[in-house]
Amino acid sequence: MKISGTDEKAIINILARRVNAQRQQIALHFKTQFGKDLIHDLKSELSGKLEDVILALMTPLPVYLASELHRAISGVGTNEDTLIEILCTRNNHDIQEITEAYKKIYGNSLENDLIGDTSGPLRRLLVSLSTGARDEGPADPAKAKEDALNLYQAGVGQWGTDDSTFNAIMASRSYAHLYLVFHEYHQIAGHTVPHAIEKEFSGDIRTGFLTIARCMQNKAAYFAEKLHKSMQGMGTDDCALIRLVTSRCEIDMVQIKQEYQQLFGKPLEKAISEDTSGDYKRILVALVGGA
Repeated sequence: MKISGTDEKAIINILARRVNAQRQQIALHFKTQFGKDLIHDLKSELSGKLEDVILALMTPLPVYLASELHRAISGVGTNEDTLIEILCTRNNHDIQEITEAYKKIYGNSLENDLIGDTSGPLRRLLVSLSTGARDEGPADPAKAKEDALNLYQAGVGQWGTDDSTFNAIMASRSYAHLYLVFHEYHQIAGHTVPHAIEKEFSGDIRTGFLTIARCMQNKAAYFAEKLHKSMQGMGTDDCALIRLVTSRCEIDMVQIKQEYQQLFGKPLEKAISEDTSGDYKRILVALVGGA
């Protein structure tokens, strides 16, 4: 950033090949050595989508995801898809860190903002998840059979659907327990829980329950599908693409890439390269491990 013009390639090479903790140390030492704020300087030197990716990388992940939730709530209308993607896929520890960051930054609890900006069954599901209190213990075989029967009786086994029963089980049981519940449900009903959700629900609450189900079964495949959707059709959903790549690149990107190849018949790096360009393409491909 000191020379005439900005060496974007050098910035990409340094920041895209470090983990978030290292980037925080780089920012600290930058301020110590030069008496300047690295993020402020990056903002002044960069622009467009490259700037968006770099700033996401330079932000601690809980803070970044809190800001994404706030943007989903505070913008014109509500971006339910973003709320579902973040809250339905994180574990208790992640959600607790996100809610703490949200409160610190915005002075209001995430729960209150969710209550004020969503409604109905989706609001109940998101508020339940925002507590970060899902059970994390092992499966209970007897309880799993009971839960499976309750899901059946709350859905296809009766006239109408009791979404509160689905909420109580899907939002509070451990993934290990849900796995056994899904097995027991198939024994009882002759079809899967996702099939029942597809049949019994519609709109955002269906998306929410299906997201939990898919993450319980194969979280990497869920994120591979989300990445594909962000690049599908006319135009690119850059906000989603940036969030998905920057938030998963240090967690399970290797597995996501494997699932993407299997599901869509091409490397994720190739899909990104075909859908983006310039420095924006270079940093995304670097983050997913392609270059």
